[in-house]
Amino acid sequence: NRLSISARGAGQEAVDPKILQKEFEKTAAATPGQTAAGIAEAVQAFVTKTGRLDVARSQQGVFATVASASGANVTDIAGAAADLFQKFDITKMEDMADAMAALTFQGKRGAFELKDAASQFPRLAAAAASFGLDKGIGGVRTLGGLTQIAKESTGSPEQAATAVEAMFRQL
Repeated sequence: NRLSISARGAGQEAVDPKILQKEFEKTAAATPGQTAAGIAEAVQAFVTKTGRLDVARSQQGVFATVASASGANVTDIAGAAADLFQKFDITKMEDMADAMAALTFQGKRGAFELKDAASQFPRLAAAAASFGLDKGIGGVRTLGGLTQIAKESTGSPEQAATAVEAMFRQL
């Protein structure tokens, strides 16, 4: 109910909460390890950052799949997706899936796994956007690569994020 009400724009009718609940349940059932409540929290996180319930509803399956594949929290994934949506102009579901897949596979091959990076992504995306890093999937891959390099030289995800922020600031 809260999501339905808070996502409603001026002059718009709220989405029926029962429809949202069915969507969350369907997504959770299709994605092992995810719950409808978790999906609802993830959608709420995306909407809180972007104000776009329509996009969150269309991409909730991507959030759930990436969270299951990476072992990350689905709400952190949705938050990272919101940053990709806003700062890297990744608006299409296919592009979001590709960007998240790139980050997931970079993490599996490198030192900075997506489950750790997702919680740091708001900071990283803001720094990248301020620096003027390319938009789109190419910019996401570049940022992912930089975080891999930083993580190899530091101890924690937080230190790696700080290192990348400092690099952008210095450049």
